[in-house]
Amino acid sequence: MQALRTRVMPVVYLILVAAGAVSLFNAAFLVVYADGLGSPAVLVALAAGLLVGINGAGRALSVGVSDRVGRSRTLSAVLVVQAVAQLLLAVSATTGSAPALVIAAALAGLGGGGFYPLFASLAREYFGEQSALEVHGLVYSAKAVGGLLGVGLAALAVTSWGWAATFGIAAAVSLAAGWATGLLHRPGLPSTLPSMRVAEQGAAPSRYAV
Repeated sequence: MQALRTRVMPVVYLILVAAGAVSLFNAAFLVVYADGLGSPAVLVALAAGLLVGINGAGRALSVGVSDRVGRSRTLSAVLVVQAVAQLLLAVSATTGSAPALVIAAALAGLGGGGFYPLFASLAREYFGEQSALEVHGLVYSAKAVGGLLGVGLAALAVTSWGWAATFGIAAAVSLAAGWATGLLHRPGLPSTLPSMRVAEQGAAPSRYAV
């Protein structure tokens, strides 16, 4: 209940809704899109394999990077990578470029997997360990909302506006989520305090624990 009363919780939740919507859109529709281009089966399989395989690697990579440069900075970078993937997919949809499709699939896997473990870390850092499971469950429930948007509404968008426009919208959503990471800071600490900046660089020292 204390976490729900903070200003940062709605921001964290909305960022995950947006990021999750784009990631799940890629997971649900990338193969459908690639197959619809008339791509060879090997290219469709390569795009799907890159999306899934690099998704897992992106999770480990993002955690390692965040320990060095901070959670929110890493989260912002991951979401920008995901946005670039959508722009390349839009290029592929416009030009039929196979290289753009393959590169986009790799970047979509990297960006789409990288943000999930960062939210778990942010939940512990911002709201403490005492109710970490409950808070993380609350935050992670945003994935369900993202699924409705990224699969349900995206299907309508593809039908109405086509692939290129839908990928462009997905890029804008991911960039907006990346911008919103600038609003994140630990509850109870003004953003001007040096201690907040220290906490954002990785695991917070124990004396700053909430």
